Amino acid sequence: MDFVFSLTSFVAPCVFKKNDDRLRSRFSISSFGKRSIFPFQKKSFLQTYKGLIESKHKDSIGQDSKNLDSRIENLIDTPHSNCNKLISKSALLFPPLTNSSYKKPHFISFRLIKDAKPYEKNSKTILRNKKVAIFIGCLSNYNYTQVGESLLFILDKLGIDVLIPKQECCGAPAYFTGDIKSVIFLIKKNIELFESFFDEIDAMIIPEATCAAMIMVDWKHSLSYCEDSKHWIKRLEALLPKIHMATEYLYNQTNLLEILKTYNKKDIKITYHDPCHAKKVLNIAKEPRAFIEANYNLLEMKECDRCCGFGGVSIQSEKYHLAYNAGIPKAKNILDSGASIVSAECSACRMQLNNALDNQQANIVFKHPLELVRESLRC
Repeated sequence: MDFVFSLTSFVAPCVFKKNDDRLRSRFSISSFGKRSIFPFQKKSFLQTYKGLIESKHKDSIGQDSKNLDSRIENLIDTPHSNCNKLISKSALLFPPLTNSSYKKPHFISFRLIKDAKPYEKNSKTILRNKKVAIFIGCLSNYNYTQVGESLLFILDKLGIDVLIPKQECCGAPAYFTGDIKSVIFLIKKNIELFESFFDEIDAMIIPEATCAAMIMVDWKHSLSYCEDSKHWIKRLEALLPKIHMATEYLYNQTNLLEILKTYNKKDIKITYHDPCHAKKVLNIAKEPRAFIEANYNLLEMKECDRCCGFGGVSIQSEKYHLAYNAGIPKAKNILDSGASIVSAECSACRMQLNNALDNQQANIVFKHPLELVRESLRC
């Protein structure tokens, strides 16, 4: 597949014109006119990044993390301090994570906040050196490689080491077209690959809603169709506690949100689309919004959780008229929101929304939540 997509990246300009993160056909290819699709990259994410990638910042953050408990306790125990019940864990923030900040000693500042909660040792605000694996997903691997690169950037800033392991497709395209035999083959292959490194990591995070829902929910459904289902489901269930969708992990297991709040807010209007697999399957909706709202103006569109109409491979190929018609009201809701950027934690939605917006001649850009976070941390 790497060769196919790489070769296509050279041929695609003959048929498509690049426009931001999409390719727009140069001429009508159906009765519906021109069409926008995903871009093609010369090298996939998994070709570019492999194995262990150690954070350049983990020593600075890690040292602060290891000493933070004792420093706080020393402060609390001093006779001049009566603030042990007034130190808010939300006030224990590292300074903005810029390149220059790592060349200087870190100073942890404490603010007395009225009605603040008592300091809690080992809260999520205190960041430990961690190692996570990334399951990238096919669209972010072959087409939207900036999603994985944004995630790497964020994890590096948080002082978290990253493992890019060998991995196969999660099986979602085959699952949605009813090819259960191929799905089971891919599931078993991935489980064996995951088991080879899961003891070494704290978590495996997935920046794609479709892949996350497939692995965390639909794999179990699929395995029920194989003869040795109990055996494989047991192996899967042993892995699931460490598997997370990207924004959910960053929201619950790191202090990224607190860090983002130390940066200035931008006068950029963004609206958020809830991918079906994120909100309706995994109940993930507040997490990406929290990260966006920290540094941007978040405007909610009407029917934010209305399906974009992507529908899978069959809908996009054999029944494109359904995807086309479903995209019209969604594009209108995005336009009516007044935002200049639409975001969603799903590359399938990205492709569908880009096409729907282009069909309405809307000058609106799509950005994955992780891309927006990366841009905030770069300021």
